[in-house]
Amino acid sequence: EFLSFDEKSGLLVRALNLRRTSLGTVASSITYSEFKKADGLTVPMKIDITFGGGEKWSVEFKEAKVESKVEASLFEPAKAP
Repeated sequence: EFLSFDEKSGLLVRALNLRRTSLGTVASSITYSEFKKADGLTVPMKIDITFGGGEKWSVEFKEAKVESKVEASLFEPAKAP
């Protein structure tokens, strides 16, 4: 996977995934754009996905909310058994 970041903001703007298959290498990409602030976080409001066969999807969000009810413990490393 190859990641591209905006030089000024440091935001992820594109992810390129290359998969090897029996038919050869298949590339797919995800492009993030139209960033807005949501509760202190910068999030993409538009996501464009291009699949290996050329099919394209575009997702646009009207609003973004940060769910503040997520427990911080979910982000702690797992303890060894």
